[in-house]
Amino acid sequence: MRKGNSRLTKDQKNEIRALAKLPDDRIDTTEVPEVLDWSEAKRGLFYRPVNQQTTSRPDSENVCNQKRGRNMSLQKILEELSRNAIEYQDESLAEEPTKFALIIPFIQKALGYDTSKPAEVVPEFTADYGEKKAEKVDFAIMHDRKPVILIECKKVKDPLDAVREKQLGRYFHDTEARFGILTNGITYKFYTDHDSPNKMDVKPFLTIDLANLSLGDVDALEKLHLDKASFDAEKGYSAAEELKYVGAVKTYFREMYTQPDNEFVKFLAGRVVDKHRSPKFIASFTDLVNQSFHEFVSDESRKEVKKTLERASAISATQENSEASVTYAKELNGQVTHVEQVTEGRNRGPTDLEIEGYEKVRAIAAKAVDRSRIAIRTARNFCSVLFDDNSHKRICRLYVKDATAMKLELSDEDKNETEYSLGSLDDISKYADQLQAAVERYLRK
Repeated sequence: MRKGNSRLTKDQKNEIRALAKLPDDRIDTTEVPEVLDWSEAKRGLFYRPVNQQTTSRPDSENVCNQKRGRNMSLQKILEELSRNAIEYQDESLAEEPTKFALIIPFIQKALGYDTSKPAEVVPEFTADYGEKKAEKVDFAIMHDRKPVILIECKKVKDPLDAVREKQLGRYFHDTEARFGILTNGITYKFYTDHDSPNKMDVKPFLTIDLANLSLGDVDALEKLHLDKASFDAEKGYSAAEELKYVGAVKTYFREMYTQPDNEFVKFLAGRVVDKHRSPKFIASFTDLVNQSFHEFVSDESRKEVKKTLERASAISATQENSEASVTYAKELNGQVTHVEQVTEGRNRGPTDLEIEGYEKVRAIAAKAVDRSRIAIRTARNFCSVLFDDNSHKRICRLYVKDATAMKLELSDEDKNETEYSLGSLDDISKYADQLQAAVERYLRK
């Protein structure tokens, strides 16, 4: 084509229209024969792609996940298994239905083993112990024809207590397996033999409750290298030891957070108090330690929530005509806290007062349910505290944007709403029974 003016004239356009109307048998292809055999054709032989610089903005959660190296496929699998566990956790399933509905999907999807292949998974694996013969563990995961993980299964509502732990321990002792899992399909307890070789530890090094899944559970399971694709017994054994100690420290902190003991209080007093520390002083200092612990955790949580929402607002501000709600997840204190920002014509994150009020409600609700299941949503004039991030499961509403006229709105079982005036956010504790009752209502559904 000639460079310059490449527009068709009116006559040329009319000629093309006339040619287009001709039937195939009247088109003269003498000078340019029609090609009917395309068997030797090569797609894209003369195509040269145009190099063009583009920019893309990945969403903040994916960036965070990539930085942490999280296996996103494993996270999605566990979230799917978690939804399944929540659906069945109140069902009275016998052991066999529990295996098929919950445990086998975990083995297949989360660990990647084919339960139909005996080379990978042996059901009813014989693990005789001493004089006891024909002892069988429900599943043995195999590697190089040797059992590496023993799985003992119980019914959904069975407690995974010391008696059942002892049963798995017997099987563990008489096999080459270095890992054991005790499960009722909802909770999975992972064991190994760090304390004494070939003898299962009394305490699990990891417990995963699928009905209350956290991002830490995803990371821990990935780190263990127990799945088929990345199985490595030595790496798993080393990771199990790390998880065991980290879990013990977290448990200790949790206990001190709830009720600091005398030894812990004396330790802190020795670090921050110069005067004589009498028994009477230690008794009064215990309350101060308890208060300091709670305020510290609350302050740090509030900072993290605020940072998350500020990042969310910055991203949302660049999206034109975006009216959709976006949910963000942040791991705080080993739990997953969901914080949803509702856009109502403009972006708004929670105020400091709203975050503080949310944390107080969350602390009260945590006595009945895991903290990770308590969420906050902001609207134009109030914020809602929700169960399982579900707008139909509202625990309360907080009208605290104006510190001079703060209110708490609660609903009863018949959805009758009542507003209570708050002199300060500490007044929320006066309604602890009603807040816990709301959570328990949703737990029963």
